[in-house]
Formats: sequence, structure tokens, C-alpha cells
Amino acid sequence: MRAKAADWEWGRDLPKSRADLITRGSDAFPPGFTGITAEEDPVLGQGVDFGIHVLGRDDQLELTDAKESAWVLMQGSARVVLDGREVSVERRSLFDDAPTVLHLGPQTRLAIQAQSERVEWAVARVTNPSAFAARVFWPHEIVPEYRGLGLAQGTCLRNVRLVFDRKVRPESRLVLGEVVNYPGRWSSYPPHHHAQPEIYHYRFSAPHGYGHGEAGNRVYKVRHNDTLRIAAQQDHAQVAAPGYAMYYLWIVRHLEDSPYAGFEYAAEHTWILDPAAPIWEPATVPLGPPVANPRPPRKRAASGTKRRRRVEPPGARPRQVNPPGAPSRAVEATGAHAFAVEPPRVQSSGVEPGEAQSSVVEPGEAQSSGVEPGEAQSSGVEPDEAHEAGNDPND
Repeated sequence: MRAKAADWEWGRDLPKSRADLITRGSDAFPPGFTGITAEEDPVLGQGVDFGIHVLGRDDQLELTDAKESAWVLMQGSARVVLDGREVSVERRSLFDDAPTVLHLGPQTRLAIQAQSERVEWAVARVTNPSAFAARVFWPHEIVPEYRGLGLAQGTCLRNVRLVFDRKVRPESRLVLGEVVNYPGRWSSYPPHHHAQPEIYHYRFSAPHGYGHGEAGNRVYKVRHNDTLRIAAQQDHAQVAAPGYAMYYLWIVRHLEDSPYAGFEYAAEHTWILDPAAPIWEPATVPLGPPVANPRPPRKRAASGTKRRRRVEPPGARPRQVNPPGAPSRAVEATGAHAFAVEPPRVQSSGVEPGEAQSSVVEPGEAQSSGVEPGEAQSSGVEPDEAHEAGNDPND
């Protein structure tokens, strides 16, 4: 596959109003180039060309772009020739691996050959009259910043990976980075804003994962491969649904008279930045999961109530009840044969927590098996009944 920048379609479906700030992605971007936003975006004003380029094994892409561009490797491995220098790049995971980014000045020649079944790039372009040398940002150069550490009970801890800004690439018109938003937690929090437009492009640890992205007072349910446009001065906090890690690539465009130099927090939420801020917590928190299918406690006979008398059927084999301290397995002889009798299991004693094992015996009763005077000693199990412990399907 060969393509030139002039052949690409940027922003084929531009938003017509602020209600269209989000562009829904597909389960997987198709081979070739998919344009998502354009520099002339009517909502963002001075925006960014942004899209996804997918190559198959052995596909080749060669171009010389008139604009500044940044190529973020999203997945796969490839051989790259950049300004006459050949390098090999690879990325297996957006969540575990820091990015490899190709940053090109205007009129820089680029050639890519895919070396895996699928190679995917996120591409950002912007008009820039300044010429500067191309550079590869390698994963080991990206220093993770764990923002939110020790704040708000850990609910806004995230991994921020700044690739380059004005300090690193003063000639650039872009600022670019990534965020790994942990499951069930917030990022870009406390809510903040800046004078420059921004783009968030999302991926999730599972294709059916989701989160919520704010753009001012609007909240969007964001899914895998979605892209959110964030206009100037809009607060844009994010949150991932529990169970799903959320990744997003963020791209800020410097304005001619207002280059990006940082953000400003929403004033009403800045108190959260104090690690000692008093935040409500529940008095008690369960320490473990609930017991599945709990069994109701056995009812105890009221004091003075005579226990039901069990009648052995004719010819029934005598049963053995082990006294306290007896061996765990008794042998009872019948004629010339011997058979083993299992002792009653502890689980079937019906004893309430904290009670002694003899608590089923009412005052005045014998301290043996709880059998009325005159009854034969037995286990108290009705004929044809199984021992309670271990035979209940809910155990």
C-alpha cells in the first residue's frame, strides 16, 4: 500500500454544533486511513488534523508531508525510515507500554513498512511554517507521572505520559501525551481547562468497556475508539467504569497568540488538592464478599419442650454415637462382621456462634447425645435422611 498526504481525507464528518463533539469509532478501524478531525474544524476553531492509519503485514507507506505531524504507534511492529535513518519500532500494549512517537517537521520524508499482521498509527497534523529536524521519542524516554497520588482517597490516581511540549520541542505547534485511567477512577481531575482546543482519543482494556468524558457541562459516554473534541476553556474531567482500564491519547494545539503553558483547575474543586482535606468516609466497610447462599440458623427447642421421640424401624442396624474424646472413627461388631460408623459432623451440630457444643441439651437432660431417658442412643437422624453436613447442595 502506498499513499500520499494529498490522498488522505481529513475530517469527512465534521461536527455541525457543540452537540456533535464526539466522533464514534468502530470495533476496529479498517485498513488504510480514517480521518476523524480536521484543522478547519468549525467547533474547535484552530484545530488539528487527526486520524488513524492501519497497515497490514508488508504494507508500505511513503510520503512527504507539507505539515508538521506526529505519528503515535498504537499497536504492531514496523520498520521506519525517517529523514534517511532506519529504525524498528514495536508496541504490544497501550496500557503496559509507553509510546513510540515519530515527530516530523514540515516537508520531512517518511517511509513505513509493516512487519506484523496489523500496525496501527494515530496521526496528528498541523500547519507550521517552522522547519525542524525529525525525532523519534522512545518508550524509555517517557517518564510516567502518577498524578492524584495521595489525593481524594486514591480515586483520581492515574498515569500521565507526556511525550513532548513546548519545553522539549519549542518549534512545534503541538503538545502530545497519553493517560492511563485506572478502572473505576478519575483522571483530568480536579476538572481543569485551558485556552487551547484539545482532542481525546479513547481505547479500553476490553472492547465493550466504557467511561464518561466531560466537555464543559456536557457528559458523554465514551467507548472504544471514540474521539472527543474539547473546545477552549471547557472543563474536561474523565472517569472509567469499574473493571475497565481507559486509555486516551491527548493532543493540544498551540494558538498563535496563546501557546499552551498548562491548565487551570476549576476553583470550586481545588480543595481536593490538599492531601489532608476532610473527605467523608463510611463508618464501616465490609472486609470481604458476602457468603453465597447462606443457610438459615437451626431453630432451638424452647426450654422444657420435650424432644420428638425417634422410633427405629424393625430390623434397623444400631447406630453409634461417639462420646466426647472418642476416636474419630468407631467400629461396631455385629455377629462375625464389623463395620465403621462415622461420627456426627461438626457442621450439623446447629450450635450458634459462641455457644458450647453441649448447648443443645436443656437443663436437666443427660449430658450425652440429648436422648430422652429410655431411648436407645442414636445419632438423631431420621431413617432415610442424609447427614446434614456435606450433603446440602448449598454447602
